[in-house]
Amino acid sequence: MKSLLYCLAFIFGSTLLSTSLLAQSQLRPSKTETLATFTFLQPNNQPFANSKVLFKGNKGTKVTAMTNASGIVKTLLPNNENFTTVSGEYSNDKLIKTGNREYSAIGGRRYTHRFIEYSFYYKDYNGEGIEGEVVQVESSSGKTYTQTTAAKGLALFYLPIQDKYSVHLSQYSNVKKVDIPDQGYASMTLSHPFKGLSSADKVAYDLKQEESIKKNAQASAAQKAAQIEREKIATKAAEKAAEDVIKKEAAENAIPANEATLVVFFASQSEHKGVGTITVYDGDKDGYVIGQIRSIWSCTRGPIKEEDYEAKTIKRKGTYRYYAKSSQGMEWEGTYEVTDQRRKNIPLRIKDK
Repeated sequence: MKSLLYCLAFIFGSTLLSTSLLAQSQLRPSKTETLATFTFLQPNNQPFANSKVLFKGNKGTKVTAMTNASGIVKTLLPNNENFTTVSGEYSNDKLIKTGNREYSAIGGRRYTHRFIEYSFYYKDYNGEGIEGEVVQVESSSGKTYTQTTAAKGLALFYLPIQDKYSVHLSQYSNVKKVDIPDQGYASMTLSHPFKGLSSADKVAYDLKQEESIKKNAQASAAQKAAQIEREKIATKAAEKAAEDVIKKEAAENAIPANEATLVVFFASQSEHKGVGTITVYDGDKDGYVIGQIRSIWSCTRGPIKEEDYEAKTIKRKGTYRYYAKSSQGMEWEGTYEVTDQRRKNIPLRIKDK
């Protein structure tokens, strides 16, 4: 009998107590216990119905009790102790203080956890809400909350107030940060607007940008190829010019002085009307360049002074061909006879227009 009494006393005095729904209606405060009556709500104000709630005291007391269909729970808590609560996966560290008054009662509305009611508005650049977009809020502790935007582009979240968060969209990353200093609020509200393209429009825009980048790359490649081709042509022209000089010098040096005739080409026009720079070739258009003429003479005699010679070559006795073309497209070609003279002038006559 004595051992049974000891057993009952141990159970009654245990720091882990449980209060069933049936027993809750019969609870009354006492000299040492406070009657606690709370309506537990989820952040969306729906009752935390038919669920266990754990009251944890700072002196080690643990009391569990069941809520009813309305989220109401009644239990007795030891006086002179401070309690936090655990509701499912959430904890609320806002203290419940029983105090030292005898036969006292406390209570009120209490959320399963302290939270931020976070409203995220997803709008287009015209300010119209975008519906049906997935919004993800990731906590610094690694948990992810997901909602889909409804009317007016609203995605509503209830986030534990103690954490920090970043907001991500399907086509945009890290669009917002949620970092509110914890000042002990039971709950608070926060909203962020965001303007951007819808997922479909963003995909289309990105494809268009990729196509534009591709076209620009192709145009750049074409320009580069054209530049390379121009450089090849310029290099080839320079090489030919150098080759012409060598050929000309070789031809002139091969002629003995006593057999050499100086052949001078010049442009002739009575009114000094030019046709642009004239390039003179030995033989035909594939021959080496004898020189380029920029001056216009009004007579058939041509230049007298050696410094005025612009297109000249050395030939020995014989018959030769020449070809000339101006930068404006006028052409000359023909033959000339070299005899025993020391100098021979070849006028390139410019026809009157």
